[in-house]
Amino acid sequence: MSKSATAKAELEAKAMVVVPEYMVEQNRPYSAIDVYTNLRQQYGKTLIVKALEHGVSIGVLKEKLISKQKIFYANQDRLPVADESTLAELDKSIGEKAETFASLSAKYKTMQNELTALRSEETTERLKEMVEESKAEVSRLKGRVQLLEVARANVGAEAEAEARELMDKEAGLEKLAAKRKRMACDIIDAIREGANMPKKQLFDSIGLEIAEGEKV
Repeated sequence: MSKSATAKAELEAKAMVVVPEYMVEQNRPYSAIDVYTNLRQQYGKTLIVKALEHGVSIGVLKEKLISKQKIFYANQDRLPVADESTLAELDKSIGEKAETFASLSAKYKTMQNELTALRSEETTERLKEMVEESKAEVSRLKGRVQLLEVARANVGAEAEAEARELMDKEAGLEKLAAKRKRMACDIIDAIREGANMPKKQLFDSIGLEIAEGEKV
């Protein structure tokens, strides 16, 4: 026997086993074309038909003609029948899984709402810019305050009042910077929970730098 004939015989023998097993496993009515498509065209259409008819001949499958099309399905008489206790356990399992699915669906909806709310807030990039702008402004004002403090001894009450005003403004800006930093941290924490990764890894992934001496 030639190599091609041997390969053809092996493919046919495999189809005689695989096709009936597939039908029993699926336990659904299929035409030969359906099986041919579902098995990703591993076997030719003619071989599929032959394997299905073989399944019928050995009692594994049954066939029925519907609107001039032959339908094949698993022989239900050969399938095991579950007892009442098994069915009860299956019903219980289905109920538990349904409850779990409902719970997860509710959590998913909540997370979607939170994500929508977060998207309506300032973006992470904009928050970073705002923090940097605030830091720059604070730094500039600190420089002015230092100059004023040096010259305070030689300056009158008017300049001293300006110095106090600048110091008050500095304090306000520091509070604003702290508030923006908290906003940024809250949003980053929310993103981290959705991304399911350590904070340091998230910072690295979005390119956020950590101030020296600041803990993650």
